[in-house]
Amino acid sequence: MHPTIDYKNTEHYNLSIRLTSDGFSFYIVDSFGGGNSIFHTFPFSKSSAILSQLEEHIYQHEQLLLPYRRTELIIDSLNSSFVPNDLYVDKIKEKYLFFEYSKLNDKIFSNTLKRIPVTNVFSVDTSIYDFIHRSFSLNNVFHCTTILAEYFAERSKFGNYSKMYVNVESSQINVFCFERNRLMLVNSYQYTQLSDAAYFILNTWEKMSMNQVNDELHICGNAEIRVEISSFLKQYIQRVLPLNPPTDWYVAPSNCDYLPVDLMTLSLCV
Repeated sequence: MHPTIDYKNTEHYNLSIRLTSDGFSFYIVDSFGGGNSIFHTFPFSKSSAILSQLEEHIYQHEQLLLPYRRTELIIDSLNSSFVPNDLYVDKIKEKYLFFEYSKLNDKIFSNTLKRIPVTNVFSVDTSIYDFIHRSFSLNNVFHCTTILAEYFAERSKFGNYSKMYVNVESSQINVFCFERNRLMLVNSYQYTQLSDAAYFILNTWEKMSMNQVNDELHICGNAEIRVEISSFLKQYIQRVLPLNPPTDWYVAPSNCDYLPVDLMTLSLCV
């Protein structure tokens, strides 16, 4: 743990817990403007169950179990589906997922977006969620694409061209397409080679009939990967632009240079 966080006053701090298929991380930030935050991430091993590893990480960092001002859980998974609000019925929300994914013993959640008339339905492994729910006083459960969609919708207000927004991480990309400020597509892809990620982007660009000269591709996320993939994509798309959330939306962690974009833009949802 980093010395800039005073664990005697955690009721002044916000805690964000982020869970992916690959690991667990947490972000603690001074919610009263002290300018302090930390971000830690712990990869999961394939040699043992995720739940047992999650329990071990949390019990090794008992400061996480102290009372915080707010605690948010963010799920980063492929199991999510955006449903137009005109079609959404809360009583059958699990059916929206089962159209796309196999029925699992998962707990189903939904996020109604503020800036787009859609609801994001997603799932969390029941045993994992039950452990987190027992351990923390959660204020909200968000899917990462909910937060990203709110951010990209805010940005899509500017300009008249169609826009694609891509968030790139080490093994996954999230793709959002907007036409004249209207959300047209959301999709997430896992990849092992960067060429595969580039293919997913270019294939989506073609299927959405986006213009190679006038329309815009905005890329955020892992800085190193973003630079590499942007260099390749500029061979095919003229307007490939970096995208960085305003620094006054978040507090950069004092112990590392990296912070996922959904944590940078979480303030748009809470």
